[in-house]
Amino acid sequence: MAAILEATSGPRVLATSRTPLRVAGEQLWTVPPLSLPAEDGPASEVAESDAVRLAAAELGQSVRRSHHGT
Repeated sequence: MAAILEATSGPRVLATSRTPLRVAGEQLWTVPPLSLPAEDGPASEVAESDAVRLAAAELGQSVRRSHHGT
């Protein structure tokens, strides 16, 4: 990544990483983790957690794309 950024003028890269890439011009945005249901919590709380809602939304989009061929 550093070589690409140094060899070209004006590139913009959006990269996700658990740790900083430590390249010149890097800007960091910390994204908090999604909420998870408690391991011993009631099943009714599972659907309310952010992580499960995101996974369900992604699965729904994937199913729709597979039915529409896109």
